[in-house]
Amino acid sequence: MAASDWLDIRTRAVFVEFTLYNANVNLYGSVIMLIEFLSTGAPVFMQEVKVFRLTSYIGPFGIIVILFQVYVMSLINTIVGSLHAVRQMQCNVRNLYQTTSYTRRSSDDQVQQPKIQLTTERNGTLNY
Repeated sequence: MAASDWLDIRTRAVFVEFTLYNANVNLYGSVIMLIEFLSTGAPVFMQEVKVFRLTSYIGPFGIIVILFQVYVMSLINTIVGSLHAVRQMQCNVRNLYQTTSYTRRSSDDQVQQPKIQLTTERNGTLNY
């Protein structure tokens, strides 16, 4: 790399990344290797290896896992939808209670209109 001018004095880091697949056990391996050059010129080595399975639904047990995950997701969706509907109903009831005043009157009671008194600068007081 140094012969083809990939590495020189201004190089700060070199990354090497690759992924492997083992078909016998259905596992992937991801490898990241890093060489970082400090300002003093000293190299610092770091590496990270991760092993994981991308396709986890294999065999008869995989079908059970898929069905269980679908059931749990539909259950969560139903619960969230129900909670949202209940919250909307509570807001509607609360708004109805705040905007409506309930009064009891017997048939003999008469409703009296309040007297409004207006004052003008020129004519004095007007009573309605």
